[in-house]
Amino acid sequence: MDEARALYLPDGDGFVATLRTQGGWDPEAQHGGPVQALLARGVELTPTLVPMQVVRLTHDLIRPVPIGKKLTVTTEIVREGKRIQLVDAVLRHGDVEHARVRALRLRDEDLSDVPSMHNTIDDRVTEPPWVDDLQPAYLSGRAGMPGFLEGMELRRFEHPDAPEGVFGYWVRLLGPLVAGEPTTPLQQLSCIGDFANMIGATFDAGVISAINPDLNLHVLRLPIGEWIAVLGDSRLGLKSGVGISTAQLRDRDGVCALAANCQLFQRRT
Repeated sequence: MDEARALYLPDGDGFVATLRTQGGWDPEAQHGGPVQALLARGVELTPTLVPMQVVRLTHDLIRPVPIGKKLTVTTEIVREGKRIQLVDAVLRHGDVEHARVRALRLRDEDLSDVPSMHNTIDDRVTEPPWVDDLQPAYLSGRAGMPGFLEGMELRRFEHPDAPEGVFGYWVRLLGPLVAGEPTTPLQQLSCIGDFANMIGATFDAGVISAINPDLNLHVLRLPIGEWIAVLGDSRLGLKSGVGISTAQLRDRDGVCALAANCQLFQRRT
């Protein structure tokens, strides 16, 4: 683990974000991905009565999350059971709530010995090219790029099932989420899943602004390995000014999760 590349540093019972969390909207505020991963960490640390898997994460980004100030994450079990558990995790700076997630967990059960059941995880219909065949997207170290891009590596490819000019990405984190800790597969998914936002969208950012206040992840299984691919598209309703992005999150073996979020499009004044 390269702690110099960590997204967060421990600070007593909380965390302080490094510049590797910096988003593209405000130089003093974080990108949504690290925030969502830190909330997922809080969920993972919440015990269950029996072995369970997180199958849904509903993130709400309430207000910008500051960089360089102490943040805390608290959790509460909303529904406890041996088949289903609901957990809320809330991120605060002081007494102010900045983001939250509600996590749904379901009991693990191995059904691989049931003759009538078929495994549909490893669907390779839209298998993207592997990272070894792609060139890195050189986004880090360039003037005007947010610090979050210093904490990850991206490799772009043409989306196999989308119109020409629509791209997907293989993404991996270059350092730990929290210094001194290994980054878990769920934390990776929560961070990289934010790349579903406006994937494949085309609009003039000088005329229109777009705000994404949420991220929803439905998790089929945890990813294997450090690389996660994001393949999706975005749709905009011109009469409402509302957009929706959806994406598959994949590892080399197939689909592991689905991501979706909303956008509010507005005229710049």
